[in-house]
Amino acid sequence: MRTGTWMVWDAEDNLIVQREFSDPFTYKQIIPEAPEDDPVELLNTPVYEIKYNDEGYIEPFHVTKEILVWAKRIWRYAEPENNDILFKYDYFFQFINKLALSEAIIVYSTVDDEFQTPLAPDEINISGTLKGFIIKEDAFFDRDRQLNETRILGICPLLVNDTGDTTKLYWVYFPELREFMAKEKLSDASLPEYIKTLDDLFFYRHFSATIIKESNVYDRFISEYAEDEYKEAERIEVSIIEAEHDFWLQLNGSCGEKSN
Repeated sequence: MRTGTWMVWDAEDNLIVQREFSDPFTYKQIIPEAPEDDPVELLNTPVYEIKYNDEGYIEPFHVTKEILVWAKRIWRYAEPENNDILFKYDYFFQFINKLALSEAIIVYSTVDDEFQTPLAPDEINISGTLKGFIIKEDAFFDRDRQLNETRILGICPLLVNDTGDTTKLYWVYFPELREFMAKEKLSDASLPEYIKTLDDLFFYRHFSATIIKESNVYDRFISEYAEDEYKEAERIEVSIIEAEHDFWLQLNGSCGEKSN
């Protein structure tokens, strides 16, 4: 999670941006410092604050096409390693499956990941053991907050049967799951104090998941084209961070140069 001091230098090693983050979305901009007497484009006060709504979860910032500067769709794979809370006794799988079978939430066919074809409870074929989850996300940079956010769109449980074959069970549209996760309290000594519910855990991204695919012309998974899948996943992770820093430089560079 992003907190503390974040700094970005330009190609000439000039410090252009310095921000003090109190949480992933709230920060005080130290450099460049905006004039107090003139209207400026620089964001020195947050336009979004973390607040819980009446359903008990943190309301997301409203993003429109007009303020969207950059976006990338990514898919991740979450496995039991480094995800003890989610996988212990199949906790998270049992949680969403109970909601699916009781029709408290709608789950969707895995023919695609567009949440187009609902499944009835009797169409859910649980044969095998839980292997992991595929997580579909959008990473984006918006002009109003001048920062990146990665937002989960959907989650798909993966099962493995006795012969070792892996199958996708169903897709859950993540926004519809949040009100239920907000009611699911967590009490674990390993968690930071600000994570009190299952929804908090996902909002603050207190889980581990590896990129397995990014939006691309050929719609290919990393495993289909990269010799070293780990290095390719790391490259994509770094490219997302660097994209944000590049936008910081573009939006703040001219003012930063004047202050030197």
